Amino acid sequence: MTAIGAALATAGLYQRELNSERQRHRALAQEHSLLGTRLQASERLSALLECEVERLKPVRKVTGIVVHHSESPFGDVPTVDAWHRERGFSQIGYHYLICNGQGGLDGEIQFGRDEDVQGAHAKANFRNEGTLGVCLVGTDQFTTAQKKSLQELLLHLCRRHGLTPGPQTIQRHHEQCPGTAFDLAGIIAGVQGHLARN
Repeated sequence: MTAIGAALATAGLYQRELNSERQRHRALAQEHSLLGTRLQASERLSALLECEVERLKPVRKVTGIVVHHSESPFGDVPTVDAWHRERGFSQIGYHYLICNGQGGLDGEIQFGRDEDVQGAHAKANFRNEGTLGVCLVGTDQFTTAQKKSLQELLLHLCRRHGLTPGPQTIQRHHEQCPGTAFDLAGIIAGVQGHLARN
């Protein structure tokens, strides 16, 4: 059995490994905050995410990604988690949240619900099943850093789950979400272009 197979065979080990990565990410965010700098989808974060790809393979079969917006001008994972719990959720419904500088650093990717736990973000047409929920903090305007982070996160998730980026695998929540003017097709094209070059 490979090292990855052994890790996946023991759910507790997988959880500890993933939590360790999350703790390292939070510590890094805190360090940058104290220095007064911004943590975006940097080379360091990208390296962390790619390390996760190499070390751990997902247990839950993921067939798509649904992109949302928070419909709030501010927010971070603890805030959205509290909002969702008030609505009766067991925890935040999204797997990833991308902050806009109001409650989290601009472009910061925060971990929400574990990937191996079904999300609570797209109930209609059973779209929670087999999908990951990614949420941009904001109403209908998003920062350049957020868009860059979204593209890098989608690239990572497509590689991690063996997805071919396109409108069938990366979808809007609905016409108004994530914002009527948001160019998700352009973001997808960026992911496709990166994969074609590498």
